[in-house]
Amino acid sequence: MSIQIAGRKSKLHRIGLTLTLILLLSSFALPAAASPPQDLHFDIQVTYALGNLTTVNGAWSSGGLFTSAGDAVQTAHHAGWPGNGWQFQTAHSVTTLSDGNGTITIKDQSTQIAWSGPDATGSGHWEIQHATGAYAQLRGTGDSTFQATFYPACPDPSALGPCLILEMQLNGRGHAN
Repeated sequence: MSIQIAGRKSKLHRIGLTLTLILLLSSFALPAAASPPQDLHFDIQVTYALGNLTTVNGAWSSGGLFTSAGDAVQTAHHAGWPGNGWQFQTAHSVTTLSDGNGTITIKDQSTQIAWSGPDATGSGHWEIQHATGAYAQLRGTGDSTFQATFYPACPDPSALGPCLILEMQLNGRGHAN
């Protein structure tokens, strides 16, 4: 009878050791979980001056997941110009935001909703395409809205003549790992 008990102890010992080894190895094989998404928003303002409707400069600020501000460079491709030179139906833009901590490149696709007098409004969708420096692990996406105002005499001293000042609000969710 002692032989059977010894065999059972030996068998139970092997099963316990095997389960412990499996649990230990599986804990090393599991990937680290990403942080849950948090609110993330950007406010961007750029000035389109007469004669420069593709690449423009401006400023940005952010809130939610992180707070910062800096310079913005936007390259946009407009489609569906109805003829007056400022109106469009859709815009695809890539905006690079920079500050002393790194850069964030955001792609936005917007559709003009309404044009009334000197003002236009629209909405779309944005996504972070690339980030560097302290923002290298930043990911995010969301909805965008914009307001654009045409000025016959631009209030921005860097632009001569007429201009369009574009203010974009990007609201969404993001995480940094």
